[in-house]
Amino acid sequence: MNLNVKAAALSFGVFWSVMTMIFAWCGLNEIVAFLQPYYLGIDTSFVGGLIGGFWGFIDGAIGGFLVAWLYNKFNNA
Repeated sequence: MNLNVKAAALSFGVFWSVMTMIFAWCGLNEIVAFLQPYYLGIDTSFVGGLIGGFWGFIDGAIGGFLVAWLYNKFNNA
């Protein structure tokens, strides 16, 4: 059985985007401070949460793509 790579990328991207926005909007300063060097513009404000959500979607989509692609690659070997 193969995973749908596009669906995995989209679902991972949406999940991580929402989680990054929640982290920023709830004021979880430790997590936001950890993500700041990687996600430019993330902050504990509304706009900072949206910017973090954008970067989170990109990061999550790439991660989901890689997970599904590697699963398919090694599952058929």
